[in-house]
Amino acid sequence: MPGTYEKGKFDIAGFAVGAFERGHHLPRSINKGDLILGLPSSGIHSNGFSLVRKIVEISGLNLQSPCPFSEKTLGTELLTPTEIYVKSCLEAVKTGHVVALAHITGGGLIENITRSIPNNLSITIDLSKIKPKKIFKWLKSKNIRDKIIIADKIVGRSNMNWFRDKSEPTRLNPKQIKFALERSLKNLNTDYIDLYQLHWPERKVPRFGELDYKYDPNDNTWTSIEEVLYNLNELVKSGKIRYVGLSNETPWGMMKFLEVAKEKNFPRMMSIQNAYSLVNRVYDIGHSEVSMAENLGLLAYSPLAGGRLSGKYIGGINPKNARYTLWPRRFSRHHTERGEIAIEKYVDIANTSQRSGELKLTQRDPNWLGSGNTQ
Repeated sequence: MPGTYEKGKFDIAGFAVGAFERGHHLPRSINKGDLILGLPSSGIHSNGFSLVRKIVEISGLNLQSPCPFSEKTLGTELLTPTEIYVKSCLEAVKTGHVVALAHITGGGLIENITRSIPNNLSITIDLSKIKPKKIFKWLKSKNIRDKIIIADKIVGRSNMNWFRDKSEPTRLNPKQIKFALERSLKNLNTDYIDLYQLHWPERKVPRFGELDYKYDPNDNTWTSIEEVLYNLNELVKSGKIRYVGLSNETPWGMMKFLEVAKEKNFPRMMSIQNAYSLVNRVYDIGHSEVSMAENLGLLAYSPLAGGRLSGKYIGGINPKNARYTLWPRRFSRHHTERGEIAIEKYVDIANTSQRSGELKLTQRDPNWLGSGNTQ
């Protein structure tokens, strides 16, 4: 955590265990037409403090400085305790009219609410009803946009129609790229995106753990790479995008995007974000040569293999509300027989190293990624 721990230092985090009466567990049956009620946050909390500290530093202030938007000191305002809604929520649950609760934390509204929503339903949130507190308006007014990097993505081909206007299946055509970008700019409250990435191809290719390419002679309806780059180029020229990148792409796709960009003088792909960890080395097979030879950098995602490298699933344990407990089949690329054997050995090595004062596994794996050592 920038500004909190010195390099190589870390603390020990605790946790709380809850309990409920049998038969009173949530979520219960959620149906179309149910209402979602939001309870406001009391201010800035743990997930936002890296940005807050940066803004305070750039503003030339400190925690003892008078607060620009209240009569308190800045430190007192920033350290306002988190509002705890347990008592009021429990009273509401007792009425029998509450069928689910969602704690909005690091994943924000999108990731946390959907944990309770059945797969056949979607949600609508009226953002105009959310009134930002003074502290958020002050943070925005400091205008440090040029000192931070915002990366965003647009999804490729899928039938997840909630991503688009009028419930359309997702594609990378001009209309949808423009719609997705404009919505991101509005939601992020910014004029431009520093790195705009294609989340996955429109083509039928192996992704999300698949290894075998299955040729389909009828797979010819995807938006051409030239057209995608042309439209991204128009958005770059308009100033709404600075750079473009790939994600979940194949070696052929990487080379083709670079080739067309060079031929047509379109923006070249600057990065690729594919899965890479101690138990997922698919990138090493073909992608790594393209990255090195063409200077197309890897932004590794899932360095802890969806949490499996933490060791918390060893022995068939399924912690409550953990990712693989909730969705056991969704992340099969990290959950393999050989992978589980390797994870147990990695954990044993990490435990031995930790006793001798070295890094624990959840620190060792990201460090390994950053070392450039892929032997």
